[in-house]
Amino acid sequence: MIPTYVDTQTLTAVVPASPIAQAVHVRVSTGSGISPETPADLYTYTNGPIVDLVNPNNGPTTGGTIVIIIGKNFTAPLSLRFGDTPVDAFNINSATQITVLSPANGTPGPVDVRVTKGTDVSPTGPATKFTYNSAVPKITALTPNTGSTFGGNEVVITGLGFTGASCPGSVKFGTVQAAECTVINDTTMTTKAPPNVSGPAVVLVSTQNGTSDIVPNYTYVSPSGTGGGSSAPPAPSPGGNESYTLTSRWSLLTWTGRNGMSVSDAVHGTGVPGAVDLSGRITALFQWDAVADTWRAYFVGGDSVPGASDFTTLTQGAVYWVAISGEGAVPWVVPLN
Repeated sequence: MIPTYVDTQTLTAVVPASPIAQAVHVRVSTGSGISPETPADLYTYTNGPIVDLVNPNNGPTTGGTIVIIIGKNFTAPLSLRFGDTPVDAFNINSATQITVLSPANGTPGPVDVRVTKGTDVSPTGPATKFTYNSAVPKITALTPNTGSTFGGNEVVITGLGFTGASCPGSVKFGTVQAAECTVINDTTMTTKAPPNVSGPAVVLVSTQNGTSDIVPNYTYVSPSGTGGGSSAPPAPSPGGNESYTLTSRWSLLTWTGRNGMSVSDAVHGTGVPGAVDLSGRITALFQWDAVADTWRAYFVGGDSVPGASDFTTLTQGAVYWVAISGEGAVPWVVPLN
């Protein structure tokens, strides 16, 4: 065939007929030589289905992306696969178009979208790829979901979007970072629980794509002191203080201060030796209410406005997001008892 020269990187040509279904190499010959054979230069002759375009050509590993497949010879009965994953339900809009929801895939990266009719399978190429992107982390289960305040037990985290997680840094139990974790695949990882105070804690997984939902999902239990001679850490002495470091914008913390303490007193440092008034820096506290499936909030600016906030006291062992304004970290000193 005689091609038409477009530029130094582009030629156009009319495809000649082939007497049989086959895959052939397209090669270009000039005075400088002949192009080598590579997988990228394969052209497939087929009487079966052909995929010309996948739109969109990417979506999250959770699946559920509406994908339109453009091609030829899409007549029933057909079967469809995204990589190794078969798709049970799809709609043949016409002989040139199929609509489908992308299936879930535990591993990020590109896969070939292939349509099969009888023994004919659509050829693959750059235009037949669908790329799975890591989703925002989502935790669906922790096994086990309880452990000693001493920490150290191995926890299997099941969910989605774990690709790219690394420790320390990606996994927190409350405010405490897990020192180590292992990503098995996008849906499973393991970690070791760090020591923490007794009570419910929020386990979070963070990657460059975001952070998992803030929901209490792990419970620390103080050892009973029987069986093997283990004992719980000593309780804080009366009058002791706890100091949190609040960082720019948001800090996640487990309240280990006085149970039932007024939020206003804690923010203003009322009656707390060594504390300073942080009402000019702390703007709000938020707490997830798992029973009501909603957020509860305390607004520092609404201290004197009845009903402006959803709660007015702090619960020991509860998890809070603390919002601050301004630049730089600030210490927040609160009473333990």
